[in-house]
Amino acid sequence: MAKVYLDSGDNFALSGAASVFGSTGTEKVVINTGVTGVVVDANVERVDLSGASSTYTFQQAGNQLKVFSGTTLVATIPLQDDTNGTQVVFSNGSVEAKVGATGLTLGGAVVPSAAAAAVTPTTIDATVTTGSGAAAGGTVTGQPFTLTSATAADVPRLTTGNDTVTGAAGTLNSNDVLADSSTTDSDTLNAVLSASLTSAPTISNVENVNLDFKGFGLTFNAGSTSNGTITVSSTQDGNTSAKLQNVGATAKVAVGSGISTLTLESSSTTLNLTGGQALTVSQATTVGTIGFVSGGSSANTVTYSAASTVKSVAVSGSQSLTIKTANLADFAANTVTKTLSGTATLTLELTATAAATDLSKVAADSFNLNVAGTQSLGLSSGANVTLSKDIASSTLGVGALAVDSSNDSFNLKVAANQTGTLDINAFETINLAIATSTPASIATLDVATITTGIANTVNLTGSQNTTISTLTGSATATAATTLNAADFGAKLNVTIGANAATVVGGASADTITGGVSTDLIIGGAGTDTLSAGGTAAGTVNDTIIGGAGNDVVYLATSTTFTTAAVIVGTSASINGGDGTDTLDFTTTSATTLTGKVIAFENVTVRATAGAVAWTTADSDITAGSTLVFEVAGGASTEDLTFSGAAETDASFNIKLTNASVTTTGSTITGGALNDSISILSTTTAADSITGGKGVDTITVVATAGNDKFVFAAGDSGIAAATADVINGANAADILKFTSITATAESSALATGTQLGTGWSVATTGIATKTNATLDDFITAATASAKAGATGMNGQAVAFVSGADTYVFAAGTDTTANTDDGLVKLTGLVITDLSNGYTTTGEFILA
Repeated sequence: MAKVYLDSGDNFALSGAASVFGSTGTEKVVINTGVTGVVVDANVERVDLSGASSTYTFQQAGNQLKVFSGTTLVATIPLQDDTNGTQVVFSNGSVEAKVGATGLTLGGAVVPSAAAAAVTPTTIDATVTTGSGAAAGGTVTGQPFTLTSATAADVPRLTTGNDTVTGAAGTLNSNDVLADSSTTDSDTLNAVLSASLTSAPTISNVENVNLDFKGFGLTFNAGSTSNGTITVSSTQDGNTSAKLQNVGATAKVAVGSGISTLTLESSSTTLNLTGGQALTVSQATTVGTIGFVSGGSSANTVTYSAASTVKSVAVSGSQSLTIKTANLADFAANTVTKTLSGTATLTLELTATAAATDLSKVAADSFNLNVAGTQSLGLSSGANVTLSKDIASSTLGVGALAVDSSNDSFNLKVAANQTGTLDINAFETINLAIATSTPASIATLDVATITTGIANTVNLTGSQNTTISTLTGSATATAATTLNAADFGAKLNVTIGANAATVVGGASADTITGGVSTDLIIGGAGTDTLSAGGTAAGTVNDTIIGGAGNDVVYLATSTTFTTAAVIVGTSASINGGDGTDTLDFTTTSATTLTGKVIAFENVTVRATAGAVAWTTADSDITAGSTLVFEVAGGASTEDLTFSGAAETDASFNIKLTNASVTTTGSTITGGALNDSISILSTTTAADSITGGKGVDTITVVATAGNDKFVFAAGDSGIAAATADVINGANAADILKFTSITATAESSALATGTQLGTGWSVATTGIATKTNATLDDFITAATASAKAGATGMNGQAVAFVSGADTYVFAAGTDTTANTDDGLVKLTGLVITDLSNGYTTTGEFILA
């Protein structure tokens, strides 16, 4: 039986049978549950038993009190022969055991001597119970101890105080026994290891086991270390590693200064992290449970590897933890429990490529794929994944263990350019954050696989310019994909693939290109470049809305507008939005823009074959703006039919700049404001140009056809400053005035007559003038137009001013000049308005 000698004032707890010898002070012995066969001497002032007084039987043997549990002798207590005897404490209170003239008493009740029997104390202090307080004399002060031998056993008699044991290099050996009876104090062992200790010393109930690995490649066997925390450190220059063997379930491990690599040869270990640590931890044996307690004042990082599959991983503590592993299967195949407090998070970082792994039940806050190469991972809804390296052609989808639903979400942070196909499937909401330090690129973003009938959305955020070379949207026709960059803080360049998709631009200058399906492209606030795709047959089905910036829209080569390209709720398929927007496309077939283009300020059709037709509605052109509409290209054989007659609050600048036009000719009609119409190509056809109201400028250059210029009643002003202007008219071109009712013109000016040297007109009611000015002529003409039968109503008159010809057309109104008009033919001197032309109101320039 073990013998325990107490120092004065000791409090000592027994975990097994022992003979206990008190000292000259006031000592206390605690007999733990299940302990039997204890003998204390009369120098011990207090004995604590774990149960209530009623659970024991008692017997007197001389001056000794024997305590039984059933038939088992728990303790033999010689009583002190003084006024208060020996204090015996139960879980229900404290009594005095005394020696008296009539025998032994327990709390005033007589203890039988013939046989053990129950005794009910008559006096008991319920305020003092087992384990509470200390024996008279106060608390126990911890003692210092020193290990002395490299081979012999050191067995210091630890107290119930906070003892400290010091072991110099080589003094801690496998024969040492450091056993403390108390589990409520805080003992400390400070030992230096200069050589491996592969046979385990006994270290029990020493709460702090601090081991300095002062050497290289050292190992400590912790198989007999229990109920304490083993902290490994190293003061050896150049050494950063330590190995622990056989760490038991009741021992914990912490890493101090100087150690960055820890090897554990144990099946179940809990590792305490002290804040800001970056450790490499490996387990070389079959692993049952690995626990990480992330503490300290900052986040911790552990690079972890295991020789075999881990059965469970437990993460707790108050600080965030990153576990780096080369094999996520170590975690995916087992139970990961996470009880981090506050805002602390757990990140699993993959440092090597792995086979297809289902992470949908792993209790990590985020995953970091920090290795280049293909991955295939199953994830839960709400998973957070960072791509720190190029993962090539990889699949990230809803894991088999997760419950697929209609609202699965996925948070993906791209911190490295992706050169392959990034396949994200079965998630309905994908929050894609660009986190690169330089402009980012994703070769192919494939989100085609989704829950049947349910659309998916990719929300793009970040501050680096990003190129997505191909966006492969949902393969389900009834549930398209939306890429939403409304909150993206940089330029987006994206091309839509074969499947239909919607792309919404952001505030920067985005470039969005449609595919061959029916896409919806919506520009943001920036100056965007928006391009519709097209099928092999040249059909564009895309819907484009420009947004707020000065956007440029391109359509694919060989473009034909189709009725499928319609914005819901309107009749337009391409909407420039706010700002000064440009639409630019090439067509090889007949193209009709009517009802399909609105809110553009610049439209260019690069036609190579086929006619172009556009009749604008008043709402198609932004009020107060000027639409620049140009048909341009190489040698072509198409006509332009343009009508802006419905336009009341915007102007037109219409240019036909292609090299040639068919013999059919183009028909162009302006609007109510000041328009510019130009035919700048060499054309063999007879074009028809109607300026409309306002001060219009019509320019024809090197046209061989007999062009017709049409003016409605009152379309032009009757002052020189407000007259319509025709530049480049030929002598055979036709002027048509809808206000003229006669088939013959008024008598022409004499050949060569110049204003300023005299002019005369017969049968017009205008008297012969000499040295008249332009204003004089206009005044006389307007007066004559209101003169009734004696005037020139319903007729036209031409006169020459310098190198230009002015044609005045008088309407039939004899009280006002609202239906009269004045047209200037710049650079053309004519001598007659041919009266040989038989169509009412049309005159051939001669």
